[in-house]
Amino acid sequence: PTHVVVFECKDRRRNVQIDTVEEIVGKKQASFGFSIKFHIVTRKGFSPAAINMARANGIGLIKIMPDHKVHHVMYHMTPDMMLSLK
Repeated sequence: PTHVVVFECKDRRRNVQIDTVEEIVGKKQASFGFSIKFHIVTRKGFSPAAINMARANGIGLIKIMPDHKVHHVMYHMTPDMMLSLK
């Protein structure tokens, strides 16, 4: 494959903390030989530190809301993608 999307699901009773994001950053930095986009999915939420770390490393954050709604806490877009929306 040339591009892989990974969803790391965390069903915990507390917000996802920075250590979980650091773990994903380590996986992202491993050399797999193809492009990988990581997302962390949870029902609870994310700590401010986890959000900042994910933002700095291009990791998407998704929160599953009641009634099966989805809230994208943060979706990483490259500068080229943002320019194409204008």
